[in-house]
Amino acid sequence: MKTTDFIESVKRLGYKVNLSYKNVNHKKTKLLIYTENERHPSAWVFVHEQYSFRSLGINSELFTLLVMYASTSISERGANLCNS
Repeated sequence: MKTTDFIESVKRLGYKVNLSYKNVNHKKTKLLIYTENERHPSAWVFVHEQYSFRSLGINSELFTLLVMYASTSISERGANLCNS
């Protein structure tokens, strides 16, 4: 699953997505996923690390997307978001 497709799919479920570079190096860039009124993310997934994500109290559709994206090889995820 490409990163751009993942972000679009998550947004269609009603979540907000932010890219986080804070307190991380290039390899640890992550996508933070929030519900509309949350201050803290409900889930996050690393952009440059396969099989790595965290979720708390999310629905099954978002969980499935996280598993699909986290299982995708880094080379198949598409454009490097850190340079865009």
